[in-house]
Amino acid sequence: MFSENQLSAQKQVAPYAKFACLVGCHLTGKLKGMLICAMNQDSNGTIFILANGLVPREDEANWFYFLRHFQNAGLTNSITFFISDRD
Repeated sequence: MFSENQLSAQKQVAPYAKFACLVGCHLTGKLKGMLICAMNQDSNGTIFILANGLVPREDEANWFYFLRHFQNAGLTNSITFFISDRD
């Protein structure tokens, strides 16, 4: 789910992130399932991805799995709150 190259770049950005927006989108074609992401936006309006993952479906168990790895990677240290489009 997380690669070392992604983590090194994201850890440089993550200390400045105060919030993370959690989103998911359905995949069609060769890859089936969901792409779930934690994203942020800087003061210049640039959107960047803090973490992403591929899961078979969007459900509570997969979000907990994703957020647990997100936390274990040390990317939640400076995040104040999460925004989600989920009910």
